[in-house]
Order: sequence, then structure tokens, then C-alpha cells
Amino acid sequence: RCSSGRTAPMTQRRPRRPSVAHLAVAGCFAGSCLLQWSRCWLAGSGFVGASTRGSSVRLVWEPSALERPLITAAAAAATEAGKRPQRRKIASGFGTLINDDDKPKGWNTRPQVLKIVRYPHPALRRENKLVEKFDDKLKQFAENLFRTLYNDPTGVGLAAPQVGVNLRMLVYNIERCQDDPLRQFERVIINPRIVAKSDELSKLDETCLSFPNIEPTRVWRASWVEMEGFDLEGKPFKDRFEGMEAAAMQHEFEHLEGIIFTDRIEEELQPSLRPMLDELIADYKARGGSQPKL
Repeated sequence: RCSSGRTAPMTQRRPRRPSVAHLAVAGCFAGSCLLQWSRCWLAGSGFVGASTRGSSVRLVWEPSALERPLITAAAAAATEAGKRPQRRKIASGFGTLINDDDKPKGWNTRPQVLKIVRYPHPALRRENKLVEKFDDKLKQFAENLFRTLYNDPTGVGLAAPQVGVNLRMLVYNIERCQDDPLRQFERVIINPRIVAKSDELSKLDETCLSFPNIEPTRVWRASWVEMEGFDLEGKPFKDRFEGMEAAAMQHEFEHLEGIIFTDRIEEELQPSLRPMLDELIADYKARGGSQPKL
């Protein structure tokens, strides 16, 4: 409405004339459909051919010699009109790239499954800062870490730098099952410190969510550790972990120190890992990563 209270007159818009590219695409599409209908009618079967894949059947259409120039002309016209933007290829299995220096959006403000960064993303080697605020945002981040952990059927622990957030915080649930997370066994440890550990070592096979293509590999760890830290409410604690739980705690704690589990694998096994590490490096670069930390 106008400022005086009267209804503003509506202006008539001149209809837009279709562009040459639009006409070319529409004409070629109509011509192709007509030719295809003719071919199907002549074949008497309703389609040109079929192929099977597993238990499914797919109709197959191959452009004829008459149709190919039409399709080529339509594609050229659409490209000229800017209707076909180029998409950057993303390496299989990675999804959206988390920029080298960016935390994921909404990482501590809304519920979500976060993207796990993979070797050699620099977040896995950076210094991790102490948590200073114990608030609702920290609780949301802890919940998102568990959501992310349970999104993988094999994970039992996850550290903050593994999702591109360089804070000294980890979550784990050693009792979880694939069909039931058993959330009553969840534990969040903030600003942890290992204050004592055994001289005796135990050998366990470990994997890591940041190395999805590496099978369980032998790693030697202290048989038990004592750890101090804080819970989500900011209350201090001290606890002792043994056996498999001790190995899991050391694995996640070392993520906060910028140490990855392949650093702990015996030297004699390192050559067998090289092809898999090279594959991860190539995928990281294919996604636009520019700061690999090996």
C-alpha cells in the first residue's frame, strides 16, 4: 500500500521472450521424444532394449545417429546459457569437506551427527586447548560426539579433534553394542591427564575412526592407567582403567596430544600400512585439502 493509504497501482510486466538456448533445448527434447516414440512403435515392444542388474530390469535407450546431433546441440546451447554449472568431484566416502581451519557449523549449538575428519587432516595434529566453560553448549557438543560415535557400528570412543574441534575432551562407551548403545555406560572426560600407568604392557588390536581403511592392527599399551579430569558439570574426578578400557582411554587421550594410533604401531608393520596411508592422503588432496599433517 502507498503511504497515503491508497493501494499502489500494479505495474504490468512484459512477458519475457524465451532465449535461443531455451528454444533449442525445448525443440531438441520434443524432436528426440518424437523419434524415440517412432522407434518404439516400429519395434512393437514399447522399448528399444533392456538390461538386468541383480534382480532388477532397466530399460535401455541409446540415441540414434539422427538424435545425437540434436542432443549435442541442446547440450551446447545449455552450456552457452550457463545452465550447466560444473561440479567438483568429491572422493568416494568422504562427503562434504571440512575446511582445514574451520570447526563444523553448529558443532555445539544444535543436535547433529558431526563429520569425522580423516588422516592427514591437520586437526589430528594440532594443539588442543583446555575447556574453560562448562555450560549447555559443552553438553550439546558432548551429545553430538556420542551421536557421531554411534553412527559408526564399531566405535567405542571419540576425541574432539576427530571432528575438527581442537578441545581437550573425549567421550567413550566401552559397553556399547551395535543394536543398543547402552547409554547408561557413557562417559565424558574433559581436560584429562594421565597421572600414573603400569610398566607392564599389553598387546591389543586397535582401529581408529579417522583411519577407516586400516584393519585392526597390533598396538602395545600400558596395562592400566590412572586418569584425572572433569565431568560435564565441571566436577573433578580420578579413576583407574584396566585392560581394554585402559587401551581405549590411552588411544583417545593421545588424540588430545596430537598422537595418532599409527604412531604406536610396531616398526616391522609400518611398510604394510604405507599403501593405505597413501590412499588417505590422496583422498584428502582430492577433496581440496591443502595442509596435510602426516
